[in-house]
Amino acid sequence: MSAIKVWTHNPEKVEAAILAGEEQEEDLTKYGANEFAVDFLKQSGLWGPLLVKPDRGKENGKDWKKIAGIAILLELLHVGHLAKAEKVIKDTKLMVELGFTLEEVATARGRGKGVLHRDTVRNYFKAIPQEESIKEFYEYVNLLRRKRWNRGKVYVADGFELEVCGKTYEGVGKVYDDKAGKWKYGYKVVILMNVEKERERIMGVAIGPINSDERKLLAEIFEDLGKHVDKIKNIMDVIVLDRGYWGYDFMQETIVKKYGIDYVLIAKKSFMFVKEDLRHMIDSKQIKFQERRLYNPSKKEHEDVKVGYVNDLYHGYVSKAQPYQGMVNVVVLLKTIKEGKGKKQKEIFYVTNKRITGDPLKIVKLYASRWSVENQGIRDLSQRWLIRIPAGRTLNAVTARICLILKLYNAMKIMEMKHGQEWQKNKEEIKAWGERSFIGGQGIIVYANGYFATFSSRQYKILIETRTRRITEERLKASYLKNLERLLPKEQFEVVQQKLTC
Repeated sequence: MSAIKVWTHNPEKVEAAILAGEEQEEDLTKYGANEFAVDFLKQSGLWGPLLVKPDRGKENGKDWKKIAGIAILLELLHVGHLAKAEKVIKDTKLMVELGFTLEEVATARGRGKGVLHRDTVRNYFKAIPQEESIKEFYEYVNLLRRKRWNRGKVYVADGFELEVCGKTYEGVGKVYDDKAGKWKYGYKVVILMNVEKERERIMGVAIGPINSDERKLLAEIFEDLGKHVDKIKNIMDVIVLDRGYWGYDFMQETIVKKYGIDYVLIAKKSFMFVKEDLRHMIDSKQIKFQERRLYNPSKKEHEDVKVGYVNDLYHGYVSKAQPYQGMVNVVVLLKTIKEGKGKKQKEIFYVTNKRITGDPLKIVKLYASRWSVENQGIRDLSQRWLIRIPAGRTLNAVTARICLILKLYNAMKIMEMKHGQEWQKNKEEIKAWGERSFIGGQGIIVYANGYFATFSSRQYKILIETRTRRITEERLKASYLKNLERLLPKEQFEVVQQKLTC
């Protein structure tokens, strides 16, 4: 297992090592792409809220804020916002403010001076209670809302599985995998995303055993939002869900009646009555269709489609006394797809409680906003942020890392929104922040004996000149004494030696 070498800021120790002529390394400071992300977090006020205090304040004598900082930097390294895991994070300001630099080492080293194992970061995650991680996540959501870094009231919910090996993880569940023919163990994570274009933000999260009911986890998110943020109806107008397994009762009783918002989903198993009724209405030409063009974000092209709708469709059979559960509104989308060498017509049924007037394609486009969470959110979190890798075997550790990644995901989306490609090359921003980066005054980083210090070129020149002068004097003195030892009697030489060495 690799370790992280931590170089601690200590100018006095480094200066003494330089003057003593001990082994050292030097590097020039540099402000560039590697630091833009961290500097943005600090300048924007997002860095502090990322640091969650564990139950204990230190880990093996190390300040928890430094360990939390390392955890943040490690996650940023995954996604390339810190371009290299070098020994030097080259912005001196960041090193001084954080109090350390990092170095990835190829092989494990024993715990010792200046070396921080990844176990320390895992232990940091483990020491944060699950409820504290969730609370801090929603405090972050509040911060985004105060700064108006999220907009719009259309939300999408989706879930993913975090599979683990074995049963020793706390709070783990199990489900049978029909394809693999075996049980799988792990967790289920549901996230709630605001999908305003160019302002996609993850605004809710719930974690449970892998066999958890997604309805229960979504209800948990709503409860946490109401507890820590605001009333649901003040946060969102409509929620888009992935399939009809949520059920009519849940949608009507929980989403519509309890929280006062609308929903859009695709009819599947729990809406079989809708599909059967609509197919009959299509065959009997009871639905009028419009020919339209619709953009397909996954193919990145427009498609020819037909769209129609029905309002106030009776849904579900309960009994003779109650011949239907309630009413829904449905949009029907017809499009031609390839099947083998031929083509066939595909039908998609969008179920909603929103009354459909005018353009039914608005409902289709609402559902299409799911693409943000499915193909950008979940995939990005899995492939780039490695969110499916558990931080440890405790539920505290699993939750703490997931919440940190979600907060960082939002922060990096905000950075890219505000700066675009500037985070790689904006010289004006760099120039504006240059004084705080010490570029003008401190240009050399020196490493010695597990410590680092920053010096201006003038300071470093004086230290090197002083060291050189001392070494030269010592060598001349040693050479002079050696010659005297050959020329003088022993008693006289000892007297001269004592005077020269005092």
